[in-house]
Amino acid sequence: MTNGGKILIIAIATLILALTAPINAQQLPPGPSSTPQYFTCTEIIPTISGSNLTHVIVWLRLSNVTTSNGLLSLLNQMYYNPFSPYFHKFITPQQFASWYSPPNYVFTYIENLATQYGLVVNYTFPMLIEATGNASSVDTS
Repeated sequence: MTNGGKILIIAIATLILALTAPINAQQLPPGPSSTPQYFTCTEIIPTISGSNLTHVIVWLRLSNVTTSNGLLSLLNQMYYNPFSPYFHKFITPQQFASWYSPPNYVFTYIENLATQYGLVVNYTFPMLIEATGNASSVDTS
């Protein structure tokens, strides 16, 4: 194949890529949803009995992520910057929880809501709450 043929193939491939990239990019979701995302027991297992024991895990969003001293800023300016004194130094799990875990009232609200719907809160961690109850209680909560 001559150089002119190679250049023509590269030009066509580049043109196709340039035309299809925006189409594919438009099909992607716009970003993280601001609404809660959940599944009911009957959506996952349609034949489940309402009396079956099930577990619920509520994952909580990180707090203080996009502020000027938030996680993204710290990562970009401090931990990933080779000139920073914090480069390749890591925070402890306790520091991470205190800086980025949601406020206590969020945990209290979710625990009270779970109890109101007949669920038992098993564990509370800095970023999640686990509860247990029967499938019908989980589906109505």
